[in-house]
Amino acid sequence: VKDVTFIPAPIAEGRLLFSLEERRATQILLDIGYSTSSLTVLTGGGALFQSDFPLGGGYITAYLFNELGLEFDVAEKLKRKINLNIVGGKGTYDVVYGDEQFAFPIQKVNDIAKLIIDKIAEQFDKEILCSRVKLPHNVTVSVTGGGISYMRGGTEYLSSRIEMPVNVLCPKISYQSKPDDSSVLSILNFALNEKTY
Repeated sequence: VKDVTFIPAPIAEGRLLFSLEERRATQILLDIGYSTSSLTVLTGGGALFQSDFPLGGGYITAYLFNELGLEFDVAEKLKRKINLNIVGGKGTYDVVYGDEQFAFPIQKVNDIAKLIIDKIAEQFDKEILCSRVKLPHNVTVSVTGGGISYMRGGTEYLSSRIEMPVNVLCPKISYQSKPDDSSVLSILNFALNEKTY
């Protein structure tokens, strides 16, 4: 290797996921992964602020594992059934694992998921305060990563907690339009478009 170029993943994501016009404005990129998340405030193709914190979708699995005394694989399957749009929380989530079938109260499971999203929202608010960046009043938080992007009602609940609009952002690439591939594809896109000799 004769030459190395370093680019932070959030800046690469900003270049791939936002149009040129969007990059000129201030954008908030929240990459919620499995065990960690990153918050980046982008503008003009660069980053005004970037921070990482140890919270993500895997914490929901871990809390389900601990609180309900489940096997880890059962907790992960249960997490994938969560729907925070269910009002009232009556009924159960049914999970089949091997030859066994389990039923878990919707209200209890949803409360655990909301607890973790509350923690992510609290950390988001702390990081935005630490950034000292003056945000435009109409800024939207763009979420990538697989932490809560696939959870029905997950981003809507996050939006209600941080009191800002939230949308899930995916690469506009055929057959790869998935939020959990955003950082990998962004780095790859940057590498492929770099001038090489």
